[in-house]
Amino acid sequence: FDSSKDFGLGCIAFLHRLACDRPCGVLRPMSLRCTKLSRTAMARSIALLVAMVPWCCDGSPAAWCARGDSCWPTAAELQALELDLAPQADRSLHWPGGDAPYPLPVPDDSPGGQPLYGMSQNLRPLYVQDASEAAFGSCMPGENASDFCKQSTRNWPRVWSPAFIAWPLTSTHVQRLIKFASKHRLCVGVAGTGHDFLNRHSCDQGLFIRTTLMKEIQWNLYGNNAWGHADGTVRLGPGLTFTEIQKSGSEQPRKSFVASGWCPTVGIIGWSTGGGHGPYGRSKGLGVDNILEVELVTGDGTSVVANATTNADLFWAIRGGGGSVWGVVTAITVRAHAVPERGITSVALQFIWDADDAGLEELREVVQAYPDWALGLDARWSGVGVLVSSVGGESGGPQWSLNIAYVVLGGVDEMDLQNAVEQLVPTNCSSSFAQHVTHYEDAWGFAKGASNVPPYNPAPILNASSPLWNAIESSLIDEDTMKARFPEHVVSLFHGQKSTFSGTFFHDIPGGSTEPVTATSISPGFRDATLLLEYPGSEELSANTYFSESSYELPGASWKERYWGKSNYQKLLSIKNEFDPHGLFWCHHCVGSDERDMKADRRRLGDILV
Repeated sequence: FDSSKDFGLGCIAFLHRLACDRPCGVLRPMSLRCTKLSRTAMARSIALLVAMVPWCCDGSPAAWCARGDSCWPTAAELQALELDLAPQADRSLHWPGGDAPYPLPVPDDSPGGQPLYGMSQNLRPLYVQDASEAAFGSCMPGENASDFCKQSTRNWPRVWSPAFIAWPLTSTHVQRLIKFASKHRLCVGVAGTGHDFLNRHSCDQGLFIRTTLMKEIQWNLYGNNAWGHADGTVRLGPGLTFTEIQKSGSEQPRKSFVASGWCPTVGIIGWSTGGGHGPYGRSKGLGVDNILEVELVTGDGTSVVANATTNADLFWAIRGGGGSVWGVVTAITVRAHAVPERGITSVALQFIWDADDAGLEELREVVQAYPDWALGLDARWSGVGVLVSSVGGESGGPQWSLNIAYVVLGGVDEMDLQNAVEQLVPTNCSSSFAQHVTHYEDAWGFAKGASNVPPYNPAPILNASSPLWNAIESSLIDEDTMKARFPEHVVSLFHGQKSTFSGTFFHDIPGGSTEPVTATSISPGFRDATLLLEYPGSEELSANTYFSESSYELPGASWKERYWGKSNYQKLLSIKNEFDPHGLFWCHHCVGSDERDMKADRRRLGDILV
């Protein structure tokens, strides 16, 4: 080869033949524009094709339309669709800088800190993937990517790609898109912010509906609202991130906030419908507890309202049923909460030990004291703990650390902070210990300190051998397990650890509900839980797993019971079949996702991606 570019193209052509010249498949033609192939892009191309070697055979989709089929949209039909989506309207996700909320999470390698690699202004309502790019199988992220691939940017994509990306502005636009998808038998994936780090909501060669531009906020902070909630309510568009909502709340005549997740760039819809834990959870309830009403477009293109009295079964399903399988949410009304008079306080405690016998014993002392200490905190305290084993710490040798952070609704003068800390710190503490206390006027002050945390990681997860394929294990444990098994389980993780390791646990589950237990569809185990654990090996401590943060693959059909419980799942499936009888909305390990043979039924790159 005469140049590195020629060498790269030669490798790509060779790998493509190696991947697809096999009796079980049909060769998929591929055309790559040389001008698009930077060295980074070339490396990504080769890596993607290597990953595709065992799985390049096309499936035989019995349900979804494929390129070349008579059902595939024509250019004229796509043009008509675009004209129906108000192409003249302003569509912008540009971040103005400063402490302004990010309108969309930013890729970790995006120049200028802009969403969509800077392609965030003058957006078109519809983007159509080029056929040659579709043949490649997955978008290559980066500033040199195609316009289509930039528009499809989302967190931890897997090796597949939508065929169409739409940016609706109204519920009417969503209805038009759903009817279009139904007519052409296109699988529908939905994303508000695209933050889902399991990326289970993507449909290969389907319609990707991005509701990010739907950012309406309507506060009603009077107690005479329809639900009688004393602190009022707020109606929210599906494209809002928590930073945007909390900033708006801080600007109201009475400073207000909503129950939220820990990560400010997370969107309101996926978090709320999947369960929703966060820094105000023990006091204000889970995300599902805060949902009062949902407006959505169902599989037949109908716009419906679901609340406790209208479409009550659908409302129950959405409150915990998770995933974009019930329809496309176009608005959600949730409880508003008044910011305490003395604001909000964060308390952070950090322990660092050398990874030796003495360090292990002191670590054991702290984690054994933690359950009783945490259970003694009142409901205003919601916290998170981060465990880290590092090979080379500040001392030069391996170290262990435990970082515990709590958000408290109220001021420092309203708590006996020093006494609380002393109960957890060993009397003769030999570790490096630090304590940090920060006061915030409101929830926006707390959120904006980490306004793009975490950013997108847009690099595709190539295959099941990747350590990121399953992302995390999670387990919801009750008070008895927290006291009897959790401490030694943590110690065992550190003991003998010879590589970098991290894990997280959350003490932000309310342990009850402001609603009757049967009012939502999350598992009974979620209601009984005290801690949410997220680290390798945690699943062995409980039969319950958090839907929104878990392994991508769970054995067999165990995910149904781990996420929802057996009886809840059967009811959820019945409601799914009523409101989406043709299975237009799909996501991996979501309600109804295994009703058909997915390997034959869904257009994917192969068994490994199902």
